[in-house]
Amino acid sequence: LGKIFSFILRFSSKYETVTLSLMLVMAHLVFLGSELFNEHMTHIGSLVKISPIIATTIASLELGNNGRYHISPRAEHFIEKYWEQLAFMVNSIIFLLVGIMTISNNLWSTEIIIPSLIAVVVVTLAGIISVFPTVGLLNILKIESKISLSWTKMLAWGGLRGALALIVVLTIPDSFTITNW
Repeated sequence: LGKIFSFILRFSSKYETVTLSLMLVMAHLVFLGSELFNEHMTHIGSLVKISPIIATTIASLELGNNGRYHISPRAEHFIEKYWEQLAFMVNSIIFLLVGIMTISNNLWSTEIIIPSLIAVVVVTLAGIISVFPTVGLLNILKIESKISLSWTKMLAWGGLRGALALIVVLTIPDSFTITNW
């Protein structure tokens, strides 16, 4: 489907909203197609399963690698800004929901806070340990232009945002429910 939609994008290259709509349709078709495949394979006793998330990721990678050459720079800019805004909104919603969960279930206990703080320190140290030597080596080898200290710091700290969301989500108990939702 990624290859098919890459081909179809050639005909919508001038229209940003059509191109974006095709991308969304492709993602949904791949996800739902994988789900339907799994459901029908279960009925015939097959052990073959397709992960809808991985299938959608692979189709999206194909579309991103090959389909982007078929759209106009204006459409590409529009689509890039759309996905950036959507990612920001989804990340904000996740943090709001986690905040609601934390407050409504009184999760401000040492059982949660201390492991979370330890995880933040470990992730921060891992970022520093992995980024600074790598950037230092690249600067010494002069393969590319020199990476400044401020950019190196940003690279080391940049990975923390996604890690915080992961840490918070992993603290949600299996039995968690919000009353009246």
